[in-house]
Amino acid sequence: MLAALLGRALDAVREPVDRVKERGQYAERHQRQQRVEEEQSEGPLLAVLERRSPLTVGAVSITYDRGDDFFAFARLMEETVNLVAEENGRIVALHCVALHPDLVAGRQHRAMLLHHTRIPPEQRKKGLFSPLNVKAFQAFEGRMDAPYAYVAVDNNAANRLGGPGSWSFPALRGLLRCKTLAGPQIGRPARPEDVAHMVKILNSCHSGEVPYTDESLRARLERAPDLYTWEQVWVTDRAVVGVWPADLKEVREEEDLRTETVRATVLDYGFLPRAAEEFECLLRARCGWLVEHGTSELAVMTSEGSPNYDVVKKLAAQTDAFDFRMGAAEPTGAVQRGPYIDPVYF
Repeated sequence: MLAALLGRALDAVREPVDRVKERGQYAERHQRQQRVEEEQSEGPLLAVLERRSPLTVGAVSITYDRGDDFFAFARLMEETVNLVAEENGRIVALHCVALHPDLVAGRQHRAMLLHHTRIPPEQRKKGLFSPLNVKAFQAFEGRMDAPYAYVAVDNNAANRLGGPGSWSFPALRGLLRCKTLAGPQIGRPARPEDVAHMVKILNSCHSGEVPYTDESLRARLERAPDLYTWEQVWVTDRAVVGVWPADLKEVREEEDLRTETVRATVLDYGFLPRAAEEFECLLRARCGWLVEHGTSELAVMTSEGSPNYDVVKKLAAQTDAFDFRMGAAEPTGAVQRGPYIDPVYF
């Protein structure tokens, strides 16, 4: 029975979100409609699967609930393949990969993120991950040269799976409590005609780690306009903050303590030299808006060398650390410089 299941996982693993065409183009219009219909039919099933697949990080059990639009995270990505394994017509595991350009120490890579692996407790230790991972690597075979993943430092189950070697420092996720930090409005929503101004700030802040062009930033902000577009990005003369109001529900349980939060995520940020205070004011303003819309916390990615680190360290009520497992070698000075961590691919 297990051998048959693994064979099916390899031969008939389906791609329920993107029918990815060669060269990374999106499906044609009629195929896109088919993809949307599949999302609507399978999204609720995978939402249940995820709720039944808590992550154990140290002594904490973490459960996520993405609501009705389970595949929202995938639609924000440039190219993604989302794989499921089935047993007797029932989905028993999920594993996702995404392909995107990345710049490491001035060298262009085609990076492949391994993410959103969800296997319920009763299906673990049945050998499901390996065939799914084989299929994942086959999806972008010959097109990627830097597989990578983020793994919570105390996620022992994920750490046992192996994979690319970890860089010498962790990626950090600061969690800002919106009600505590809510501040007055500053800046205004971005408009398409602001693109050059935004690119200047983003590229200046991240010093060559994320070389946006006007065209690539437009594509990012128009890829899934129902989720994240110009009006979710706020700008001032010297700072930019873009927030995806993801409505991600998280339940953390540790002994007798249970906490529930609703999370949004900063997807884009940047500020010019000596404008960190302006960046902080934008974060506080976005926290104020999020409180009004029922969101309790805002996630911001950073690392100890990143330009936003001091502000995030100051504001975050909690900081989670993740091993950065990257197929590209860690470049000299990465600790001090801080890599750009794109939250779309996290």
